Amino acid sequence: MPSDSLILEEKGGVLVLTINRPEHKNALNIDVLQRLKHAWEEFNRESRLKVAILTGAGSEAFSAGADLKEIARTKGKRKKRPSGIHKGVKVKKPVIAAVNGLAYGGGFELALACDIRVASKNATFALREVTLGFMPGGGGVVRLARVAHPGYALYLLLTGKPVTAQEAYDAGIIDFITDEGKALDKALAIADEIAANELESLIAIKECFYSSIDLSLEEALKKETSEVRKLARRSAFEKHLERFKK
Repeated sequence: MPSDSLILEEKGGVLVLTINRPEHKNALNIDVLQRLKHAWEEFNRESRLKVAILTGAGSEAFSAGADLKEIARTKGKRKKRPSGIHKGVKVKKPVIAAVNGLAYGGGFELALACDIRVASKNATFALREVTLGFMPGGGGVVRLARVAHPGYALYLLLTGKPVTAQEAYDAGIIDFITDEGKALDKALAIADEIAANELESLIAIKECFYSSIDLSLEEALKKETSEVRKLARRSAFEKHLERFKK
């Protein structure tokens, strides 16, 4: 298996993960998905790392999605494909997608699974599975429904239509647009802002934010209070309070 299909680089408290199959438009084969799974597990464990950025090598593609050639070759004898972040992998720290070029199928689903999405002007997004007589299976239906305008999300799912970065931004699918080739720079700037804060706070806020989606308002407020009380008892908060005593 190629040793560099996923490149990991630490920049202070930020981990940059680069899918490195540009000759295949960074398609997600089993090797890449396994490496992503292991990378997220290590990222969760490593306390010096606070934020991750996921991107793709080259300017043509963030990721074209599943490696259909590999799937076609191994159909009937392949085991269950690992999850890169789509399902079954809970990343407790913030993750930013830096999207350059196309993000199709599983590549779009990878971006949707990230917490913040940054895209360059040349980025395009599509869930093309319906055109193959299939449907998104890596969280695309569920996550797109949660971030985009409902009717527009369903339109994209039912047609497989690609959309531009501007269209995706207008629909609430991505959060920041940059000039071509600048998505990673913007993602790094955002990551540095986030990483300036205490890791315990980042984890608690992310946990509370996502758990509140499935809870009633009353239950969500109780969850928030619980997380606040946990943080209030920790030394990091006490350290910051000391500054106000002077």
